[in-house]
Amino acid sequence: MKFLKAILKKILIPPLAWHRRFLIDKIDRKVDRNMILNAQILAHLHMESYRKMLANMANSGLANNRGGGESSLESNMESSVESALESNLPNFRKYSTESNSCVKSSSQHLQNGIFIEDMEFSVFSQNGEDGILDFLIEILGLDRQTCVDFKDSAREQKLDSADSKNTADSLNLNATNSTNSTKSQHSKTAIDSPNYSRAFIEFGVEDFSESNTHYLLLNRNFQGLIMDGGSENINKIKQSELYWKYDLEAKNAFITKENINALINSWLDSRSIKNVAILSIDIDGVDYHIWERIEIAPAIVIIEYNAIFGAEKSLSVPYRADFNRFLAHYSGLYFGASIKALVRLGKKKGYIFVGCDSSGTNAFFVKDEFREQVRHIKTRSLSAYCKAHNARQSRDKNGNLNFKSGSEREQEINQKIAQEIIEIAKL
Repeated sequence: MKFLKAILKKILIPPLAWHRRFLIDKIDRKVDRNMILNAQILAHLHMESYRKMLANMANSGLANNRGGGESSLESNMESSVESALESNLPNFRKYSTESNSCVKSSSQHLQNGIFIEDMEFSVFSQNGEDGILDFLIEILGLDRQTCVDFKDSAREQKLDSADSKNTADSLNLNATNSTNSTKSQHSKTAIDSPNYSRAFIEFGVEDFSESNTHYLLLNRNFQGLIMDGGSENINKIKQSELYWKYDLEAKNAFITKENINALINSWLDSRSIKNVAILSIDIDGVDYHIWERIEIAPAIVIIEYNAIFGAEKSLSVPYRADFNRFLAHYSGLYFGASIKALVRLGKKKGYIFVGCDSSGTNAFFVKDEFREQVRHIKTRSLSAYCKAHNARQSRDKNGNLNFKSGSEREQEINQKIAQEIIEIAKL
């Protein structure tokens, strides 16, 4: 897409700038629609795999009583998943080879729980955050227009299976009965709007082209507040088609712990809402201190951690209102907080840590009241999440990338860490 835009910019001379803008915007919209369609198919497959896992867990004690054994049950379920997908997605056959392998590999992998990175896909997010967020929104029931409650689905399926004559029907995976079964087994979520409005807040978005909530805006039509310290970035957002098509507010603000609550509350009041479903923090700086100061408690929090700080200690850069990662250290590696510090802060604020994306960049937290809904989500060791981070974005004193990796990155900032970094007191 970027390559195509570059060609258009060179071919179309300045007097035809309006033609250039029209063509590029039109191409953007078509590409976005195709990417969103593919993401919706992936999301559907993810949820089918998740339902299948719940059904397997619920019926594991019943399989032997049926005489068919687990292999027979697995076979029936795989064909039922494909049948259900074909009936609900007209173009499913187009993706049959890829989709079948995805369903089978997922069903084999999702045995006794899932890791959130299993649900990754990226439309506008830097890594796989779009897929993770979409999955969490579904199982937590945060989009009341589309979500169903999976809280008791496993127990319901187990009870229904005891009296059912047909295995596929009992697991709610038979395409011919999927509509009626869904109505009876998966009622609308009980979580209501006063707790978490269909809205998000994200700061550190740059021009919003690559962010954690862009897909959420387009795919689910959530309201949103986005903020960035660059005025050019905000002006670009305000001139885009997104700004008049959706309820999106973009603010030019350099985030500090002194102004963050006033910025958030001002927007909440303007929309007559008290809380949001999603909060995404990525300012490459004093992220820990900002989250610590934020007063609202969204259902889901996404926050970047610094994997280079390691997993053993609760570390954060000290607070400075004007913190800049490249002014703090030429490498750009000295910023943020360790994953352990964020997990402890999350616990203090009433959140459950549910994992990180596969690139070792962002940590995900869910409000403690959703403990039942996320009981099947597994987490890895904190050191595993740090080791997953392989980005080589360090710079030399001249500002050029020097591609340091592994322990070289930590060695680059060891002296700075020893001089300035603070260790968060244990809870």
